[in-house]
Amino acid sequence: MTKQESVSLCMIVKDEEKVIQACLDSIRHLVDEIIVVDTGSSDNTVKLATQAGAKVCSYTWKGNFAEARNFALEHASGSWILVLDADEELAPVSPEAFRQLLEVEEVEGYFIQINNFLGPAHYLSGSNRLKTTDQVVRLFRNKLTYRFEGAIHEQAAPSILRLNHSEALTTAPLLINHYGYLDNRLQLKNKFQRNTEIIYNELKKNPDDPFLLYCLGLEHYQQGKVREG
Repeated sequence: MTKQESVSLCMIVKDEEKVIQACLDSIRHLVDEIIVVDTGSSDNTVKLATQAGAKVCSYTWKGNFAEARNFALEHASGSWILVLDADEELAPVSPEAFRQLLEVEEVEGYFIQINNFLGPAHYLSGSNRLKTTDQVVRLFRNKLTYRFEGAIHEQAAPSILRLNHSEALTTAPLLINHYGYLDNRLQLKNKFQRNTEIIYNELKKNPDDPFLLYCLGLEHYQQGKVREG
């Protein structure tokens, strides 16, 4: 891969020793550098990332995912950015097919389908596995004007679209499998408490924000608290 087409993987992590290796193994043949921003791990996450050849940067968590993501972008030297979380894996793709995406001059970024697996972990191996799907911009050109927005469920697409026509973003034939919503991961990471704290803090600034209210309802629904949701 030429320097012009180089790719930086950017991740933010905390206590992800159980999953980070599988994540990195899924993309190491596609990227030129790995930027891991650690927000305070107390396990072997940093050690594993370093052993995998990542550049690890420490960051004080401020309750804002976009700020943490953008801190990672500041350390990336590739001409393209690929964003993953440690509990995600990129489905198999050949370097040749991946490289072709980077050579389309009129494209500034790509939406990638994310499979969010739900329920007990043993469902993954069965025909009754539960999942939801999203389309999120996770692969985009590394430009100072392209940054994430939003304290939670942060997005890079708005900043890209403000500076380009809508055709600058298109869909890539890539797939990300996300295991962070499996029951055991939700309990281990206590994502409900973390996420609702962020949402309530943001609602103090914008109490009628429909997206924040939707996110809050979704958090309660995932906990089985349908009425509250």
